[in-house]
Amino acid sequence: ENLVKPENKQTLVKILYHHVTTSALSDDMFSDGMDLGMVEGRVMIKKENGEMWVDGAKVIGAVRATNGWVYVIDAVLVPKSE
Repeated sequence: ENLVKPENKQTLVKILYHHVTTSALSDDMFSDGMDLGMVEGRVMIKKENGEMWVDGAKVIGAVRATNGWVYVIDAVLVPKSE
């Protein structure tokens, strides 16, 4: 509730941008230990036993979109500066 207050708009924008990359990457393009730039900040990719994590959040699904991919994760990614 706190993030949707007008005075916290910039913080919410930073968190949302930390979930977006400018590249349309399919699952096979990610590698274990990959450092991936996001619109806001960077994340670390981990791949093991056919599963993938983004900064500790498990990828639980992927949906092809017209302009790339949407990866469903089980947590909110918060930029290190927040």
